[in-house]
Amino acid sequence: MSIHKLEIVADRGELRLELRCTAAKGADCRMRPTDDRESWNVGDPGLVEGDCWAVDYIVAGGFEDSVFMQQEGVIASIPVTVAYDEAVVLAIALPESERLEGLDIEGDVDRG
Repeated sequence: MSIHKLEIVADRGELRLELRCTAAKGADCRMRPTDDRESWNVGDPGLVEGDCWAVDYIVAGGFEDSVFMQQEGVIASIPVTVAYDEAVVLAIALPESERLEGLDIEGDVDRG
């Protein structure tokens, strides 16, 4: 089974959602047809390994236009501090013991 992660990325002060694929070589999501077919099934003849088709699809179409989330409601909630400096400035306010996998916080953090 392939592994994909939904990430919230901060880049130059702006937030965006991204899908990251960590699947191994040969995973179903990395198999694609060699022709121009837009749909295929795992095991079809003529499939070759490439980049994750789901990530490429989202990058090409934009996250909001390319993704349908099956679950409803809040998926994750991250505590933040708020300030104002010509815009609302957010900073993660999460004690180290409660950080999410891969969360790397730089600078001063209000530990409340």
